[in-house]
Amino acid sequence: MSMLIEICKYDKGIMYGELLMNKRISTEELYYKYLAPAIKELNIQYFRNDGEIRKCNQEAAMRELELLIEWVEKHVEGKDLDYLQSRLRNVQKVIPESLQEEDDILYIF
Repeated sequence: MSMLIEICKYDKGIMYGELLMNKRISTEELYYKYLAPAIKELNIQYFRNDGEIRKCNQEAAMRELELLIEWVEKHVEGKDLDYLQSRLRNVQKVIPESLQEEDDILYIF
C-alpha cells in the first residue's frame, strides 16, 4: 500500500495533537511522478513534504497552489489529471476555511 500526501490541521497547531482536519492531496506514486518535479521546477516552498502553511503566508501558499494546478493541467493527462485537479482544487477551498486564527498551522506530509 502506498503512502498518501495530505494536508492536516491539529488542535492548537501542535503537530500530532488532536487531528482536526486532513485532506488527501495525492498518492505517493502521483506525488513523485508529477508533483515533486513540478515543485522543483516551480520552486514551490509551501507544498513540499513537511511544509507548513500559516495564516501569515496563506496568500503566498495560495499563489503557489495556483501555479501547481496550472502545471498539472499542462503536463498531466487522463485519470491522473482528473485525480490531481480534483484534489488540488479541494485544497484551494480547505486552506482558507482552515486558517481562521493567527496560530492555525496546516502541515503537508
